[in-house]
Amino acid sequence: MYFFGPEPANIPAVISTVPVDWDYHNEVFNLNFRAGITGVSQDPSDGTLAPVMSWFVTHVLPPNPFNDEDGDY
Repeated sequence: MYFFGPEPANIPAVISTVPVDWDYHNEVFNLNFRAGITGVSQDPSDGTLAPVMSWFVTHVLPPNPFNDEDGDY
């Protein structure tokens, strides 16, 4: 099977992030609201691919001096 088109590495991440402070019973939680294309589904009848749009919330962690990630999970 031959494939002509962009490689997965050529497709940019399309997740948008917005910081959210959630005040829950007088305790504030620092969160990130994230939304965008989170996956791909494949039609079993013809093999075509379609983007899957979704959203999720992550906690913001304090900076970790031992790694260079963006500080949330």
